[in-house]
Amino acid sequence: AKGTALFVDFTSYFTRLASALDVGFEPVACSGWSYLPIFLAKAVSPYLLIACVGAGLPGLIAFRKARLRKAGEEIDEDLNLPLRSRLVGALVFVMYYLFPGTVIGQFKTFHCTEAIGTTFDDPEAERYLMTDLSVTCYEDEHMASVWIAVALLIFYIVAVPGAIGYITRASNRNKLHTKSYRMKYGFLYNGYEDGREWWEVCVLFRKTVIAVVLVYFKDPFIQSFAALFVLTLALYAQLEFKPYKRAILNRVEELGLTCLLYTSPSPRDLSTSRMPSSA
Repeated sequence: AKGTALFVDFTSYFTRLASALDVGFEPVACSGWSYLPIFLAKAVSPYLLIACVGAGLPGLIAFRKARLRKAGEEIDEDLNLPLRSRLVGALVFVMYYLFPGTVIGQFKTFHCTEAIGTTFDDPEAERYLMTDLSVTCYEDEHMASVWIAVALLIFYIVAVPGAIGYITRASNRNKLHTKSYRMKYGFLYNGYEDGREWWEVCVLFRKTVIAVVLVYFKDPFIQSFAALFVLTLALYAQLEFKPYKRAILNRVEELGLTCLLYTSPSPRDLSTSRMPSSA
């Protein structure tokens, strides 16, 4: 139970909207625009979505109340909760949902490749952005996007997990089960055992590491090895801490991680496939 029926209806709508929204940072083919305006537009798009949530939620609540009054029904107690609590809860949900795609997009800003005929360790060689080979890395427009990406990565990788840790800290234990606090931040810790409310920080860390693996490790062998290493650590942590209140949720998480481990291609298979076959 992540919130009231109204909250679930509202956030599910914006989940579908976010799914249709491209929050990656790849170039738009044949757009006619230079790199920096495209980068800025896609960097701002998640926050425009959050602004839409903030602007639309009060109107949706008022509309729901008006319908209930017109039907002569009693207004649900949850609808009379402070608007601020509802807004914070909806914004936390959207921010969390956009986290993986946004982080991957920011990391792609630093993913460059060397020109043909040069090596990556050559300091004089020009490097080009993998997502838009017309952009020279660390020059002009790309340098501006790098500073923006650094700021956003600090926010997502440091500030967001830090905020979750602060919200779910031990000194807040009494607040975590109050109605207003659960309305604001319950999405982050509902379902976790007492004393394990901070587990979402571990989940975000895992997603961040996977994003780094997907963006920077293009060699199938290294990518597979890194992914297996991350999944093994995640499975060990899950088995050790068992963070969910319900045993079935712990088992589902363990089963999911185990399936990922067994279905991922092993580095040994990839290295064997690279070996030239004998004539």
